[in-house]
Amino acid sequence: MGLLVTALFMVSLLGNTFFTASAQKLSPHGIQDTGDILGNPSFDDDWYNKPSSYSQLVSWYQALETNYSNYIKVFKANDLYGTGVITGGYDDYYVRITNESLGLHKPEVLFLGSPHGDETAGTIGMYWFLDWFMRHTFDPGYDNPQRDWLEWLLNNREIYFEVSHNPYGFDHGPQRYDGNGWDLNREADHDGPGSPTGGIWGSVNGETLRRFVDNHTIRSGCDFHGGARMLLYPWAEPHSGISGTSPISGETYGHAPPDFYFFDVNGLRLGSYMGNLAGDGYLDEDNIGTIWEIIWYAVYGGISPWAYGADVIRNPAEDQYVQDETFGNYPGAGILWYSPEMSYTKNVPEYDMGNDTTPGYGMEVRRFILHQTDIAQPYIWLLPETTPTDTVVTAGEDVTLKWQVNGCLVVDHTLVQWGTDPDPVGNPAHNSTDYDAYAGMYAGGTGWDNASDGTTSPVIYTENITLTEPGEYYFVVKAQVDQIYKETLAPSEYGTNHSYLRLVKERVNGSYYEEINGTDGLEVIQGQTWWYSPVIHVTVDPGIITHEFSLKKGWNLITLPLEIGFTAESLGQAIPNCTVVTHFDAVTQNFTTHVVNTPHDNFGIEKGIGYFIYLTENQTFLPSGSPIHSFSVDILEGWNLVGWPHADATTAESLGQNITGTTVVTMFDAEKQTFTTHVVGTPHDNFTVERGTGLFIFTTESSVWQGEG
Repeated sequence: MGLLVTALFMVSLLGNTFFTASAQKLSPHGIQDTGDILGNPSFDDDWYNKPSSYSQLVSWYQALETNYSNYIKVFKANDLYGTGVITGGYDDYYVRITNESLGLHKPEVLFLGSPHGDETAGTIGMYWFLDWFMRHTFDPGYDNPQRDWLEWLLNNREIYFEVSHNPYGFDHGPQRYDGNGWDLNREADHDGPGSPTGGIWGSVNGETLRRFVDNHTIRSGCDFHGGARMLLYPWAEPHSGISGTSPISGETYGHAPPDFYFFDVNGLRLGSYMGNLAGDGYLDEDNIGTIWEIIWYAVYGGISPWAYGADVIRNPAEDQYVQDETFGNYPGAGILWYSPEMSYTKNVPEYDMGNDTTPGYGMEVRRFILHQTDIAQPYIWLLPETTPTDTVVTAGEDVTLKWQVNGCLVVDHTLVQWGTDPDPVGNPAHNSTDYDAYAGMYAGGTGWDNASDGTTSPVIYTENITLTEPGEYYFVVKAQVDQIYKETLAPSEYGTNHSYLRLVKERVNGSYYEEINGTDGLEVIQGQTWWYSPVIHVTVDPGIITHEFSLKKGWNLITLPLEIGFTAESLGQAIPNCTVVTHFDAVTQNFTTHVVNTPHDNFGIEKGIGYFIYLTENQTFLPSGSPIHSFSVDILEGWNLVGWPHADATTAESLGQNITGTTVVTMFDAEKQTFTTHVVGTPHDNFTVERGTGLFIFTTESSVWQGEG
């Protein structure tokens, strides 16, 4: 009896009980983390190894979770949704990959380990993608030119994996069917069920997937397959009378969905980017297309058509294929879903998996996931040559904006807008050239242009903007993308311009709105037709400038608008024919006078203060220095002598309104040797105050003035 108990314990341990490391942040309600780690592969082996079992594969993910606990969460989705235990005693492990410190509610993508247990390239390649992704994002030993972009994806996407949609089939044989002898790609609620199954969502695996999708707003997804070399998308059998012709290849495909053009153009770019790394052939117009057209048989109850089209409230043309009356509607559908057939050999040998640099199925899966994660939402990718935010430049220097537009198929418009308002999105003063060479096309102008065998030839946009006026400036790059995909196929069948894809509706329809109260709370998608970069703030410093004073014989009232450490004596020496420099003391309400070329009363010249100077002849004075950007003056009750150092002129009224308690602002006219007085709050004698002007003000209370006016 003891031996039997021990044997049963070992079967349980090695079969389906696992340990999930305790990364408690942002865990969905109900996730339990218990079990045992079975070890993980070391990349020192320098190969993308195959796990011996589902248990071991899960333990590899859990080891990554331990190492990157703020970025990876492994959880039992069947426990989360209360769907039971998979036949054979398995839990349905999912993995969430995102920077949890930045929260959730980012664009979501979902990749499923194969529904057919014996089709292993994608299932195993998913793990090695994540291992590669973490190392190349964080490990100094794997520094690479893509690091900033990989980290951006981690910060701005939620990537979900289902470790395997068929753990029983993965472990036993491996075999196509699950522990019930069912085909898990025949039980989805779109033109299903097929055979053999336990009916619509007959399996725990299927019901868990259904619950997961309906509790998220997935934009892009896939279920990996093998046994052929194809990229398949809806439809499988429905809509037999609808055909679509590719605007890229010219090939025509039957059973075409309303979003045929997007599926086609994206699929062709994706296939070209994946390449032919294991010798099974390239993916092109001959093997990328609708399920029916490429494989020539019906797939009843396939995951792909369901994930794309089963929301019958939004897409009533699908109601005849969906048993929503029994199983309810599917608000999570609307996903850009492909079924990649990765390999002619279903259970690929380990030597065909490759590694980081050796071509193989691992590298192809990596390219598939990267492309489909990126396409989830448009964005502006600012390149390193862009002037960093909060940079200080000198007047006359260029501010550089260099960018590409990602997450899309075509760039209709992109440009820079800027101004002195901190909100350049809503209140720009200026616009750059509108780059619209690809407007109305199906492809072009993106960071993914000419994608081929893991490389791209991105279209890069550059603006060098010269600013000559000092000040604070705010720049933003914007782009409008994919507008041609507003037009969908077969309006008589599906409705006019009726996209099923949430990622298309989000980018072509500004009034589109979707919300799902899901696993992680309220998920909201608000359509927008323009996409914006982060705002770049730049301070323009005039650098060394020369200010011209046209001084008159007699008294002049000035302020020094430059950062120059003058004293009364050195100021008098710098101005030919100057004999006296006089300061007004607001404390004593008396003047202090320094006679040039004498040692007495040689006070310092301060920022924001006015001074009287006496000249024996008319004189031009041209001091040079850095402009004054900040200063602070103590204003006392009574008369004060202040100065205006700013490049922008103001008025006596505006200045008086901005210095607390000011009732009078007075200037001295050196030409006439007389004063002009403005009473604050009246329209009379509201003179202009230019840079370099000294002024008397009378105030009824003390305050601190920092140049407002």
